[in-house]
Amino acid sequence: MNSKTKIYFIENSYDYNGNDLNSEKIGGSEKVLINISNALSVNKEYIIKVFNNTSGPKLIDKVYWCNIDQIEKSDIPDYLIAMGDANLLFYFDCKNNYLWSHSIQSIEKFIRKKQLIPFLKKKTKNDFRGPLSL
Repeated sequence: MNSKTKIYFIENSYDYNGNDLNSEKIGGSEKVLINISNALSVNKEYIIKVFNNTSGPKLIDKVYWCNIDQIEKSDIPDYLIAMGDANLLFYFDCKNNYLWSHSIQSIEKFIRKKQLIPFLKKKTKNDFRGPLSL
């Protein structure tokens, strides 16, 4: 039996989900997350989950939208993509971690926001893709 690859996104802004793609309440990074998760969900070999501040679990266009406060520790993704905050990588015990930043920030701001230590602790060991990426 071939198991599906679990790709999880985690972000911590506000209550939105895949139904809000054309809503005025969301910005560019939220639209990118919705579009990427929808595009990946087309592949039947992937399970796509987004953990954020959505009001409750929903399945929208083959993407599971889950509340960040209801993460089950036993649910371990194959790939974890934290959106804009390296501290979010600590929510899961995953070996393939990535940090996605919608906008470039200086290393000083990265350190000031207390993201350097989580970045170094949780980065994928064999996959480096440039400054401040995992």
